[in-house]
Amino acid sequence: MPKGLNDVPQFDSIGKVMLENSLPEHCPEEARKLSFKFTKADQLEWGKEKFKDVEFYNMRGFDIKFADNEEHLCHIQLWAAGKGTNAGVHNHATDRFCEVHACIINGNRNSGMQYLNSSQETYDPFTTLDSDFVKLDIPSFYEHGPLWDIDAKKQPVLRNDGTVIYPWHKWQSGSDDLSDKTKIDINSIFENGPFGIVEASYEYPTTYDIELTPTSNNLTIQIGGQLYYPNFTAVNRKGPFPILVFLPGKHPDCRTPVPPG
Repeated sequence: MPKGLNDVPQFDSIGKVMLENSLPEHCPEEARKLSFKFTKADQLEWGKEKFKDVEFYNMRGFDIKFADNEEHLCHIQLWAAGKGTNAGVHNHATDRFCEVHACIINGNRNSGMQYLNSSQETYDPFTTLDSDFVKLDIPSFYEHGPLWDIDAKKQPVLRNDGTVIYPWHKWQSGSDDLSDKTKIDINSIFENGPFGIVEASYEYPTTYDIELTPTSNNLTIQIGGQLYYPNFTAVNRKGPFPILVFLPGKHPDCRTPVPPG
């Protein structure tokens, strides 16, 4: 382990980056035999066009789970980027995790995260300027804090489908000199989550007892209640939500009207 930031090794080629599996002996043998390597993004299906001839690499990730109950903790993967690489502007619109970049090697010294100031700001690849992004350099052995939206309780803000709300952001490799020699940034990405909507509490009035008579051919009843999702979700105190009603006997023609919004 280097003693200081000046001792962090520098690489001018991804081929010089050695990855070693050092899992302890108590880990399963098949896990200890796994080999890790970086793959150039344009050799992967999702990066063939977007990152063609770009110095951008991915090391396939893995899940971390608790040993006692297999509960998911996070997903970890590694990325490497050469001098001046834009690793892609995105906002995790379909993702249910909170992502943190831990910089292992900041090869270009001033590389880091760049993000729009608010999740409400739109991104257009043709009109959004580099100067519109907030720049956050991340030195070697540092990580950034939450880029995602958080509420008053410091919880992630979610969309209705459980995805996490982010501003548009990217990893941008910098340049520490004017030479043409490439330098490699290496990041470990921790994807914490998912933060699905997993619980809800119900506050309903007491049970409705309905007295049916032989002449009750048409019965209309109004049932009111309130469903609460956890405060950190985007659907908290919103609706309408389905209410399940059990009626005794046979009812060949029961219709459930759509509740008001």
